[in-house]
Amino acid sequence: MFKRYSILFALLVFSFVSAQDEFLVKIPIKQQVAMASTVVEGKVVSKKSYWDTGRKNIYTVHTIDVSKVYKGASKQQIHLVSLGGVVGFQAQIAKPQLSLRPNAVGVFVVNAFDRTLEDFESTVPLYKAIGLSQGFYRYNLENTSVSNPFVRFSNPQKLDDTLKSLTGIEPKQMKAVDYFNKKKSSPLTQTNVAAVAAASAISSISPTQIAAGNKSVLTISGSGFGASQGEVFFRLADDGGATDFAVLETQIVSWTDSEIQVEVPGDAGSGAVKVKTVSNTEFSISGLVISHSYITVNYSDANIQGGKEVEYRPHHISSAQSGGAPSGNFDNGSYVFSYHTDFKNNTAAVTAFEDGFDDIVCGAGIDFKISSLSTSVKTPADDNINSISFDLVNTGILGQAISRFSGGYISDVNGDLSLYWAFKEIDYVFDESQTWDFDLDGNTTSSEFDFNAVARHETGHAAGLGHVIDNQKIMYFSATTGPLQTITSNSMFNPILSKITNDKNTTPPSFFTATDFSSCYQTSLHAQIFKEKSFIVFPNPVAEILSVESISPIQNAFIYDLKGSVLMHSSQREDKTSFSMDVSHLNPGIYFISLRNDQGVYSQKFIKN
Repeated sequence: MFKRYSILFALLVFSFVSAQDEFLVKIPIKQQVAMASTVVEGKVVSKKSYWDTGRKNIYTVHTIDVSKVYKGASKQQIHLVSLGGVVGFQAQIAKPQLSLRPNAVGVFVVNAFDRTLEDFESTVPLYKAIGLSQGFYRYNLENTSVSNPFVRFSNPQKLDDTLKSLTGIEPKQMKAVDYFNKKKSSPLTQTNVAAVAAASAISSISPTQIAAGNKSVLTISGSGFGASQGEVFFRLADDGGATDFAVLETQIVSWTDSEIQVEVPGDAGSGAVKVKTVSNTEFSISGLVISHSYITVNYSDANIQGGKEVEYRPHHISSAQSGGAPSGNFDNGSYVFSYHTDFKNNTAAVTAFEDGFDDIVCGAGIDFKISSLSTSVKTPADDNINSISFDLVNTGILGQAISRFSGGYISDVNGDLSLYWAFKEIDYVFDESQTWDFDLDGNTTSSEFDFNAVARHETGHAAGLGHVIDNQKIMYFSATTGPLQTITSNSMFNPILSKITNDKNTTPPSFFTATDFSSCYQTSLHAQIFKEKSFIVFPNPVAEILSVESISPIQNAFIYDLKGSVLMHSSQREDKTSFSMDVSHLNPGIYFISLRNDQGVYSQKFIKN
């Protein structure tokens, strides 16, 4: 649970972040190459972010040194533009995204970028990747493989042969580069490294199932990690685990030769965990299961962690004030969504959307509702309108939930600064060019996409969930044609409820109002349970915050393990019928909570994830 904070008005900073979550559809490489104006091999040498003209979105420009041209004009450099970035205290992120860091190497399949950017001038062409991350075939320099979210080549020569076959021409070599040529060590050094690797390994990880993006800590045990901090890598959920990525320096809690503790980042997915020491020795262990993940914002600020990049999980709120008045996208504690006129006139689409939307709102407690009034806004914009629309989107993308965040400084009782991020606005947009099945009969054909399932996926993002590497869950990063309605939203309920419970118990800056549960969650689920017993405990299973509600004031509560040992105790000095306990430090397993109220003593089992 967050500490209670006081506001530092003198240091208050407002910034706006847009998170864009998209359900990917596979674009075969043959189709990608046919659509592309340019296909090149190259290396990212720098990147910088800019506003577009009109300041509607922020884009990041990646400068790429070209080594080989398969299609298009021969250029020594190109600029690859991707949605998202940071300009001063304003930022925007896009998920899934083409995540590129300097020194990333591979083949880029691109088309012309058709927008202008503020304060940006260059004679070098601007491009965008086809299908976002699908348009980058990343070279894995450790094992010589090549991959994008849907395709893997065992080595770059196989990709090279495929591209030559598709283009029908020999590529033009712009510069001779061997990206896989590593600097050779002396025989003695190689022997020493081999001996160290043979005597060292990761022996275990704990827990083996964990949530991502909520600062849950994974412990990696073994030997040979060294005394100096290296790097920890997780599989990337946004591309189904096709690639891995390194955690932020600030997410490594501790590092010794035999044990590493690391916060699991929001983009992490199930699969192998890798450790890379400062001497470049690598260890890996499989078996990690990410049960669910949360959308996060990465931000660096000179006042926090010495300017190092920090990951934040944005909060849902009940209102955001601007000039002393609530923004138009809130109403009595709810995020209010408005259908675009064309969407509202499509009765089948509305029915399919609300079937999933209402299920998640009432099953998970997120405080969303839909206005009876429609909007003329079709294309998502920062306009204080939570819109739902059909529009043209990028090729390979079924839908997007675009969330804009607002943030400000807060300080704890010790004067330590943190940033509080909150969902300010959320827009849905679905690809109007797709063949959708709006019926709820489960008979989606092989040429149709299940609209209800896509709407549920995007509502999960709107409620703060990220992707998982599990194609049996609705939050998997991609979708195929055919029926998906058998994949329920049940796996979302407890993660969203846990998040909203945490949000409800934070103290936001004064320009935000803390959220509450949706009225249908309280009136349906709570009322039903209260008929059966005098208290409820939720969420169950729980990752962080365990909440209790009772029909009469709670006097005290105890948490026991299976051996009967008391692990936690809470006494209530006021006549409260609800309270929360932070159980994030408990190991995964089965526990019991015992409560006393004026009706007697009651116990209930709960599971800690």
